[in-house]
Amino acid sequence: MTVICHAEICEIPTIIGDLLITAPDAPTREVAIPIARDINRFVTPTDRAVVGLRQKVNIISDCLAVAWSGSLAQAEDVIPSLQPLAALEELNADLVKKVLESVESARKNALSLIVLVAHPRGDTYLLLHNVAPPQNFGKISKVAIAGSGRRTMLEVLQHLGRDQNLKEPVDVEMTSKGAALTIVGLMGGEELRSANPIREGWGGSFEIARFADGRFSKIGKQLFLYFRVKRADTGFDLWWLPFFRTVNYWNDVACVRAIQHTITKKNLLDRGREDIFLVTPLGFDNPDFTRFTAPAIMDHSWVVTYVFGAPSDDDVMSHVAHWGGPLFSYDFVNTHAKIAWRSDFLPDLCLRLSERLGAIPKFRGIGY
Repeated sequence: MTVICHAEICEIPTIIGDLLITAPDAPTREVAIPIARDINRFVTPTDRAVVGLRQKVNIISDCLAVAWSGSLAQAEDVIPSLQPLAALEELNADLVKKVLESVESARKNALSLIVLVAHPRGDTYLLLHNVAPPQNFGKISKVAIAGSGRRTMLEVLQHLGRDQNLKEPVDVEMTSKGAALTIVGLMGGEELRSANPIREGWGGSFEIARFADGRFSKIGKQLFLYFRVKRADTGFDLWWLPFFRTVNYWNDVACVRAIQHTITKKNLLDRGREDIFLVTPLGFDNPDFTRFTAPAIMDHSWVVTYVFGAPSDDDVMSHVAHWGGPLFSYDFVNTHAKIAWRSDFLPDLCLRLSERLGAIPKFRGIGY
């Protein structure tokens, strides 16, 4: 599946898009994505094959951003045609519209585009191609969605639009960012809840671009954690699944890091799998990675936590919080990973889970 979305959240223009690229024919090479290596071994013959990752949210300039879904070949043809606009001192929606209209229909008929043109003073103009007209859901307005995941995104935004916290936010900036991460968290929860997450999911990663302080920028420093609740004789136990993922940025390249440890018979964490995915925007050909340094695992501020089994086995709870710093220390001792959690994180998580479970779970450690 794929999905792109524009919405004004607390009046802040926001664009969200996934990273997964699929095609009718399976590639000849093994393909890895954040949720699994050799992902196409899980894909049935009736599914589109996963061929890789690519940014679907492209920031052309401080005042121009475009999201795409559909044909990768057409996107690679059409979106770079907007790149010369980045050199203009002043940009207006009419000019961007003319550039898009000058592209022959046959070059964009399999493409959906959400284009956002912004003025430094804050006004924004939404241009759509093969996308349904915008809708409003409470404090989430001007909602435009495209892609095969449109229905799921629509349900998520309709639900979130009823959130009372969005109506009178104390801190508009943080509330808007938190709501955008909550959308990503809920979409990820739907993916994890799916009986076939490859067919009905997004590969485990999304991007968020926002227009604030006179420019477009993306939200990095994201950490994703996974836990499981199990019913016990005395209540509920909470276990950490030793898999986590980060989304950060190096220049314009999205850096998605996936780490999955296996548990030894002595209940230790071995090195397991660690993959770093460098996902480029369109038009970013032949990047020079000679000076690339992977963002540190501890460099995270926003945390999306998924909890399986809360309250029933097929439920997935997602929770978003801004912690402003690392939640754990992470090191290796004699080839085994050692994790030490921040003292206030697990008690906070258990307290939040008690609202669903009716009891405060006890954290038991690592386990699948």
